[in-house]
Amino acid sequence: MLDDSNAEGAPRPPLLDALLSAADAVRIQKEPILAAALAAGLLWRCPACQWDNPAAATCCEGPRPCRTRQPAAGVEAKRE
Repeated sequence: MLDDSNAEGAPRPPLLDALLSAADAVRIQKEPILAAALAAGLLWRCPACQWDNPAAATCCEGPRPCRTRQPAAGVEAKRE
């Protein structure tokens, strides 16, 4: 349902991006949407810098140059 990959049949524009943009537009907190995306495996949180990355990213794509590799499945980083 929240698949924002480039796979055939994925929603256009990516549903996750649309939900987060809509949350900004109406001042809804993004945290519940991000929490759902993390729980669904659509995003993973960098353990070094806490940036939320797309599931397909093999290393952190955050604005800082940390480029930490994606942790193994089941390893979760907590937001500070």
